[in-house]
Amino acid sequence: MHRFLSSASLLLLAAIASGLFSASTAYAQDVECNPSFVSVSTGKIRVLPSGGDDTDNLQCAVLEAGRLSLPRVELAAGDFSFTRLFFDAYRGTFGGTSADSTRMTVIPNSVDCGGAGQSANLVVVSGGDTKISRVRIDASNPCRSGSNFAVIAFVQPESEPACQRRTFFGEVDRVEVIGSASQSGRTVAISNVPPQQCFLAGQGTLGTFKVNRSTIEAFAIAIATQIWGQGQVDINFNSIDAVGTAIFIVDADQSTTITGNSIRYNGGNPAWTNQSFGYGVLGSTFSNGAPAANRTVIHNNRFFDLG
Repeated sequence: MHRFLSSASLLLLAAIASGLFSASTAYAQDVECNPSFVSVSTGKIRVLPSGGDDTDNLQCAVLEAGRLSLPRVELAAGDFSFTRLFFDAYRGTFGGTSADSTRMTVIPNSVDCGGAGQSANLVVVSGGDTKISRVRIDASNPCRSGSNFAVIAFVQPESEPACQRRTFFGEVDRVEVIGSASQSGRTVAISNVPPQQCFLAGQGTLGTFKVNRSTIEAFAIAIATQIWGQGQVDINFNSIDAVGTAIFIVDADQSTTITGNSIRYNGGNPAWTNQSFGYGVLGSTFSNGAPAANRTVIHNNRFFDLG
């Protein structure tokens, strides 16, 4: 027995389809970015390289993805240039198709990096559930002044309200972060250390943090981490080369698993080891207000001392 739709039903379906198409078109037009380089497709915002400074396009894409609750900001293959990027409680993935094909470069001499006791963060992730994935970030010469910086920094917002958004779930997956041995400052590839004022207020970071199958080269510190509340930190299957200290666990109360990494430490710039950074894994308590306990499992890694 065959079943056929009535003319009225067909008209109703056509009206619904037309409404959906119109809604989709309006939805795409809601993005307040440069349409030549930023566009919306199903479930994501896509960004094309402009051939110049891409900071505004990248930042606009991130803000619009958050506003529209889109779970992905996808960078096309090619070369992007930027100064700094900010994520505020974004829940989703930012990145390309592979670290070989999608390349981001911090514009040389474009950032006022920190001096003594200070540091500038280049890709700043405040709160949320953000994954940085499948992209190469070259930060070999970012500083216009100063010399201390972190490339990817998961931090707590210092205001609105101060330090109270403590929980985040951060991940760096299949990313290449490239520095330079010519940088003599306190350079960090990936960090999740909270602002000092949050630490001193007893409101350290909570949540989880992962660095997976990534490549880090030529930094004073490859990965610096501080989570409280016995949060889980996984640093697995990475290649870390020409760094002073590979993994720095500071003033933490976290459960850390370090597995399957290739770690070449105590190298790069001699200034890094002169600053007491020359370790494969360094766990340290610097402050009186630090938690009393910390758990670390180090398993099946390869360590090479370059000193």
